[in-house]
Amino acid sequence: MKSMIITDTCKLVHSVYTVDETRVKTIAVNQQVGTKAFANEATTECVLFDQHATVIGESAFENCKELQFVQWTRNGEMLAFESTEDESKRMDNLFDVAEKLTVQYRAFKDCGKLYAVVFPKINGSLIIEKEAFAGCTSLRTVVLPWNGTFTIADDAFLGCDKDKLVFAVTKGSKAENFARQHGYRCVYGTNF
Repeated sequence: MKSMIITDTCKLVHSVYTVDETRVKTIAVNQQVGTKAFANEATTECVLFDQHATVIGESAFENCKELQFVQWTRNGEMLAFESTEDESKRMDNLFDVAEKLTVQYRAFKDCGKLYAVVFPKINGSLIIEKEAFAGCTSLRTVVLPWNGTFTIADDAFLGCDKDKLVFAVTKGSKAENFARQHGYRCVYGTNF
Protein backbone atom coordinates (compact mmCIF):
# COMPACT_ATOMS: atom_id res chain seq x y z
CA MET A 1 0.00 0.00 0.00
CA LYS A 2 1.28 3.46 -0.89
CA SER A 3 0.72 6.47 1.28
CA MET A 4 -0.15 10.11 0.96
CA ILE A 5 0.82 12.61 3.62
CA ILE A 6 -1.67 15.32 4.51
CA THR A 7 -0.18 17.92 6.80
CA ASP A 8 -1.92 20.68 8.71
CA THR A 9 1.35 22.59 8.65
CA CYS A 10 4.61 21.63 7.02
CA LYS A 11 8.09 23.12 7.03
CA LEU A 12 7.86 25.39 4.05
CA VAL A 13 9.36 28.77 3.30
CA HIS A 14 7.78 30.75 0.49
CA SER A 15 7.93 34.37 -0.52
CA VAL A 16 4.46 34.90 0.90
CA TYR A 17 4.29 32.72 3.98
CA THR A 18 6.21 30.50 6.37
CA VAL A 19 4.64 27.70 8.36
CA ASP A 20 6.29 25.29 10.79
CA GLU A 21 5.77 21.56 10.98
CA THR A 22 3.70 20.79 14.05
CA ARG A 23 1.15 18.13 13.07
CA VAL A 24 1.27 15.52 10.33
CA LYS A 25 -1.59 13.23 9.36
CA THR A 26 -0.74 10.18 7.26
CA ILE A 27 -3.52 8.70 5.18
CA ALA A 28 -2.98 5.47 3.23
CA VAL A 29 -4.12 5.33 -0.38
CA ASN A 30 -3.63 2.91 -3.26
CA GLN A 31 -2.34 5.38 -5.85
CA GLN A 32 -5.64 7.26 -5.88
CA VAL A 33 -7.21 9.96 -3.74
CA GLY A 34 -10.93 9.32 -3.92
CA THR A 35 -13.77 11.57 -5.05
CA LYS A 36 -14.49 14.30 -2.46
CA ALA A 37 -12.05 12.61 -0.06
CA PHE A 38 -11.06 15.89 1.62
CA ALA A 39 -13.60 18.33 0.17
CA ASN A 40 -14.44 21.24 2.47
CA GLU A 41 -11.68 20.28 4.94
CA ALA A 42 -11.01 23.35 7.07
CA THR A 43 -7.53 23.08 8.62
CA THR A 44 -5.04 21.59 6.13
CA GLU A 45 -2.50 24.11 4.82
CA CYS A 46 -0.22 21.77 2.89
CA VAL A 47 -0.72 18.52 0.97
CA LEU A 48 2.25 16.28 0.25
CA PHE A 49 1.46 13.43 -2.11
CA ASP A 50 3.47 10.23 -2.01
CA GLN A 51 5.41 9.68 -5.22
CA HIS A 52 2.99 6.90 -6.17
CA ALA A 53 -0.21 8.98 -5.97
CA THR A 54 -1.27 9.00 -9.61
CA VAL A 55 -4.96 9.99 -9.52
CA ILE A 56 -6.35 12.94 -7.61
CA GLY A 57 -10.07 12.27 -7.67
CA GLU A 58 -12.96 14.48 -8.67
CA SER A 59 -13.46 17.29 -6.12
CA ALA A 60 -10.94 15.56 -3.81
CA PHE A 61 -9.80 18.85 -2.23
CA GLU A 62 -12.51 21.18 -3.47
CA ASN A 63 -13.17 24.16 -1.23
CA CYS A 64 -10.31 23.49 1.22
CA LYS A 65 -10.22 27.06 2.50
CA GLU A 66 -6.79 26.94 4.22
CA LEU A 67 -4.88 24.89 1.62
CA GLN A 68 -1.82 26.84 0.46
CA PHE A 69 0.65 24.37 -1.03
CA VAL A 70 0.53 21.07 -2.97
CA GLN A 71 3.53 18.95 -3.92
CA TRP A 72 4.48 15.39 -4.82
CA THR A 73 7.29 14.05 -2.63
CA ARG A 74 9.73 11.19 -2.51
CA ASN A 75 10.02 9.71 0.96
CA GLY A 76 8.62 12.94 2.40
CA GLU A 77 11.28 15.17 0.79
CA MET A 78 10.03 18.53 -0.41
CA LEU A 79 11.45 21.73 -1.82
CA ALA A 80 12.11 24.93 0.09
CA PHE A 81 10.67 27.87 -1.80
CA GLU A 82 12.20 31.31 -1.71
CA SER A 83 10.65 33.28 -4.55
CA THR A 84 8.86 32.77 -7.82
CA GLU A 85 11.81 34.13 -9.79
CA ASP A 86 14.21 31.51 -8.40
CA GLU A 87 12.42 28.48 -9.88
CA SER A 88 15.33 27.42 -12.08
CA LYS A 89 17.69 27.15 -9.10
CA ARG A 90 15.69 24.36 -7.48
CA MET A 91 14.37 22.33 -10.39
CA ASP A 92 17.19 19.80 -10.02
CA ASN A 93 15.55 18.69 -6.76
CA LEU A 94 12.49 17.39 -8.61
CA PHE A 95 12.27 13.71 -9.49
CA ASP A 96 10.45 11.25 -11.71
CA VAL A 97 7.32 9.96 -10.03
CA ALA A 98 4.67 8.32 -12.14
CA GLU A 99 4.18 7.20 -15.69
CA LYS A 100 0.77 8.82 -15.65
CA LEU A 101 -0.76 11.45 -13.41
CA THR A 102 -4.38 12.60 -13.54
CA VAL A 103 -5.88 15.55 -11.67
CA GLN A 104 -9.59 15.06 -12.13
CA TYR A 105 -12.51 17.46 -12.53
CA ARG A 106 -12.63 20.16 -9.83
CA ALA A 107 -9.96 18.38 -7.74
CA PHE A 108 -8.75 21.67 -6.19
CA LYS A 109 -11.58 23.99 -7.19
CA ASP A 110 -12.17 27.02 -4.99
CA CYS A 111 -9.09 26.56 -2.82
CA GLY A 112 -8.86 30.32 -2.38
CA LYS A 113 -5.55 30.36 -0.48
CA LEU A 114 -3.74 27.86 -2.71
CA TYR A 115 -0.48 29.56 -3.65
CA ALA A 116 1.77 26.93 -5.26
CA VAL A 117 1.48 23.52 -6.93
CA VAL A 118 4.64 21.53 -7.68
CA PHE A 119 4.09 18.63 -10.05
CA PRO A 120 6.69 15.86 -10.29
CA LYS A 121 8.67 15.05 -13.40
CA ILE A 122 6.53 12.82 -15.56
CA ASN A 123 7.87 11.04 -18.61
CA GLY A 124 4.50 9.51 -19.37
CA SER A 125 1.30 11.52 -19.47
CA LEU A 126 -0.24 14.29 -17.41
CA ILE A 127 -3.95 15.02 -17.51
CA ILE A 128 -5.43 18.04 -15.77
CA GLU A 129 -9.18 17.96 -16.26
CA LYS A 130 -11.80 20.71 -16.47
CA GLU A 131 -11.85 23.22 -13.62
CA ALA A 132 -9.20 21.27 -11.67
CA PHE A 133 -7.83 24.53 -10.23
CA ALA A 134 -10.75 26.84 -11.07
CA GLY A 135 -11.37 29.55 -8.51
CA CYS A 136 -7.88 29.29 -7.01
CA THR A 137 -7.57 33.07 -6.97
CA SER A 138 -4.32 33.15 -4.95
CA LEU A 139 -2.47 30.65 -7.17
CA ARG A 140 0.92 32.16 -8.09
CA THR A 141 3.25 29.27 -9.00
CA VAL A 142 2.65 26.08 -10.98
CA VAL A 143 5.74 23.92 -11.59
CA LEU A 144 5.22 21.68 -14.65
CA PRO A 145 8.43 19.71 -15.33
CA TRP A 146 7.10 16.94 -17.55
CA ASN A 147 8.59 15.57 -20.74
CA GLY A 148 5.80 13.29 -21.91
CA THR A 149 2.36 13.83 -23.36
CA PHE A 150 -0.24 15.93 -21.66
CA THR A 151 -3.77 17.17 -21.75
CA ILE A 152 -4.76 20.26 -19.85
CA ALA A 153 -8.33 21.46 -20.18
CA ASP A 154 -8.59 25.06 -21.36
CA ASP A 155 -10.55 25.94 -18.23
CA ALA A 156 -8.34 24.00 -15.78
CA PHE A 157 -7.14 27.29 -14.27
CA LEU A 158 -10.36 29.26 -14.76
CA GLY A 159 -10.49 32.31 -12.48
CA CYS A 160 -6.77 32.30 -11.68
CA ASP A 161 -5.07 35.70 -11.98
CA LYS A 162 -3.21 35.69 -15.32
CA ASP A 163 -1.20 38.74 -14.27
CA LYS A 164 0.18 36.99 -11.19
CA LEU A 165 0.29 33.27 -12.01
CA VAL A 166 3.68 32.00 -13.22
CA PHE A 167 4.38 28.59 -14.75
CA ALA A 168 7.85 27.07 -14.21
CA VAL A 169 8.57 25.02 -17.33
CA THR A 170 11.32 23.74 -19.59
CA LYS A 171 12.07 26.15 -22.41
CA GLY A 172 10.44 24.99 -25.64
CA SER A 173 8.31 22.37 -23.89
CA LYS A 174 4.65 21.59 -24.39
CA ALA A 175 4.10 23.02 -20.92
CA GLU A 176 5.52 26.34 -22.06
CA ASN A 177 3.29 26.27 -25.12
CA PHE A 178 0.21 25.67 -22.96
CA ALA A 179 1.08 28.50 -20.58
CA ARG A 180 1.81 30.99 -23.35
CA GLN A 181 -1.30 30.04 -25.37
CA HIS A 182 -3.41 30.78 -22.30
CA GLY A 183 -1.71 34.05 -21.41
CA TYR A 184 0.36 32.94 -18.41
CA ARG A 185 3.91 34.06 -17.69
CA CYS A 186 6.73 31.51 -17.70
CA VAL A 187 10.05 31.05 -15.99
CA TYR A 188 12.44 28.34 -17.13
CA GLY A 189 13.58 25.47 -14.96
CA THR A 190 16.70 23.43 -15.57
CA ASN A 191 17.50 19.76 -15.06
CA PHE A 192 13.94 18.60 -15.76
